[in-house]
Amino acid sequence: MSTTKFRIVETRFEQEARRPGGKKASEALLEAHANLTTLASKTLPRFHEGLQTLRSLAGNGADRPSDDALRRIYDVADRLIGYCLTVNRPGLDQVLLRTAGLSDAVRQSDLWLPGTFAPLIETFQLTLDGSLDLAQVSTLIANIDLCIERYQRAAVPA
Repeated sequence: MSTTKFRIVETRFEQEARRPGGKKASEALLEAHANLTTLASKTLPRFHEGLQTLRSLAGNGADRPSDDALRRIYDVADRLIGYCLTVNRPGLDQVLLRTAGLSDAVRQSDLWLPGTFAPLIETFQLTLDGSLDLAQVSTLIANIDLCIERYQRAAVPA
């Protein structure tokens, strides 16, 4: 018979909240919001740099990016997803997830539709600028999903 031990680790917030006269939830939320504001100013340049990298890797859209460029597109999107919580841009994580998905789908297919990455890159730009609300991003994402599905249907068997 084996035994399993587990520990409940309290976060600093939990300790503060449970202590008599501890921090009020509203104060903690204000602090968290202030922390995110500070983080946003430091991480937004990463997103802008990533956007420029994606633009250069996608090229003019007439020619299919190389498999290496497609892997790098995936890597850029994958790396940036981890920073989405630090900026208040609804749907940005979904845009980056679709960027990774589309790059994989294109890489695994012989099909190339000119301009494939353009709508996704522009959606990334508009989402990053804060020009789109979540409903608008979701509508654009739904159409990008159709493109991903089209490439997946044309995938070359492994």
